[in-house]
Amino acid sequence: MPLRVSRWKLTSLLVLAACGSSPESSPDAITPADGAPACGADVTPAPGLVVTQQGAVHGALSGNTYAFLGIPFAQPPTGALRWQPPQPLTCRATTLEATTWPAQCPQKRTEQGSTTSALLGEEDCLYLNVWQPTAARATPRPVMVWIHGGGNVQGGSSEEELGTHLFEGQKLAERGDAIVVTTNYRLGPLGFLAHPALTAASGYGGSGNYGLMDQIAALTWVKDNIAAFGGDPARVMVFGESAGGLDVCALLASPMAAGLFSRAAIESGGCVGATLAVGEQRGSDYVATMGCDTAADPIACLRAIAPLDLVKDLPPVFVNGRFSSAFGPVVDGKVLAQAPLDALASGAFNQVPLILGTNTDEAQMIVPAVGTTPTTWAAQLDASFDEPLLSKALALYPPGTTNASARAARVAFTSDAQFICPARTIARTITTHASAPVWRYEFRHAVNANGAFHGIEIFFVFSTLEQTSYAPAMTDADRAIAASMLGYWSRLAASGDPDGAGAPAWPRFDTTSELYLGIDAPPVADAKLRDAACDFWDIVYAATGM
Repeated sequence: MPLRVSRWKLTSLLVLAACGSSPESSPDAITPADGAPACGADVTPAPGLVVTQQGAVHGALSGNTYAFLGIPFAQPPTGALRWQPPQPLTCRATTLEATTWPAQCPQKRTEQGSTTSALLGEEDCLYLNVWQPTAARATPRPVMVWIHGGGNVQGGSSEEELGTHLFEGQKLAERGDAIVVTTNYRLGPLGFLAHPALTAASGYGGSGNYGLMDQIAALTWVKDNIAAFGGDPARVMVFGESAGGLDVCALLASPMAAGLFSRAAIESGGCVGATLAVGEQRGSDYVATMGCDTAADPIACLRAIAPLDLVKDLPPVFVNGRFSSAFGPVVDGKVLAQAPLDALASGAFNQVPLILGTNTDEAQMIVPAVGTTPTTWAAQLDASFDEPLLSKALALYPPGTTNASARAARVAFTSDAQFICPARTIARTITTHASAPVWRYEFRHAVNANGAFHGIEIFFVFSTLEQTSYAPAMTDADRAIAASMLGYWSRLAASGDPDGAGAPAWPRFDTTSELYLGIDAPPVADAKLRDAACDFWDIVYAATGM
């Protein structure tokens, strides 16, 4: 009997599992007219005052770091520039006071584990932030560029959680001796709408991926300007979590991103991209929901709609435990020439040293807290699989005899399907078809009853846990793990290898031993993470074309 997957819609379920310089791709370096002074030529650089190719920026001292907040890297993507590649900036006549967090891009935000949402953001949102340690250094520092998550429909560089800015880069910059950059990019329909009308007008036979183009524009800005902040443009690490990790994989696969980074890290992210036909169909469906499908010019109709109205009816990132967004990378023939995982399998990608991993309890706050019983979970598995897969699923994810055991099985099922096993696929694909080194991890440390849930590792990488509302309860283990993760990540940025400084050894991943680092107090090497479960999911992926 054939495998049944209709109720799980596994194609959507597994979505979380890529240096152009033309105006269509990313902002060019600003070149003054012949005989004209360079941007900011009348400004003398000083501590906290940096002259970029677009003009001078003035930051604020924060601890032992200068924070430069809200630096634009492209023109506001408003009006006629909505659904256009990011466009280059012109010179600023005055020094920019870069001391205010930028607005997030328009979105309907739903907190993880919540059912309530809020509309927020501004369309003029293409800004980034830079943290520069004050300590003198004889050589340029490595650079760490962060891509935030949120399903490519929500989030931003100024995101706040537990009373702090989640991606505040001060401690990572100081303790990692690095220049830290965080960036916004367009989200949802504003960032990833593919549509036949946009394809016809693009000049390259594709559409969508405007958010990825924004990320490439930000990386181009870094390449052009980071030396002025004391950064090394030859040592740029791009890293991201969830959809940000998925986008990092798209950047690995993207010819447009070639030469813009030399290391990467994917935290709890996948490696997928829809075909242009699928992306255009999803876009056409969206246009119909906005009432513009019968307009003579559907894109002009959409451009007349206020940005928050374009996102107000979007579903949350996760619906009933499953990834729900119709917006994300597409194979547009420009940013992506082929699906990201296919690019990895062909060896035709930006081969750089890579950290890749997931958290033990990824779906703990994604799966609804109530509503799963042994009876309902057994029925769900029965409705989803035929033999012999049904028996395998029941053995791997048994309903048990209590609601708690049934929900635990569902959490493990969802964690494996959407995060843990796709990570194994990425690691295997790269190490089979390329020479780029991969270091895989599992973040195991729990700070509360929700375990090592989706996104919790970010607080440890950035060392921002100590400035949250949780800080008074921090343990020695929390502090040790934060120091370990910051060290591993910053060493990858600096040298292309996370090992060193007396830290527990992190073995490279290979397809024979499949070693990985279990991140806890202390970190410990292990092998064959969730191997039997991922073998099961490989069969499911193959049956569903994933």
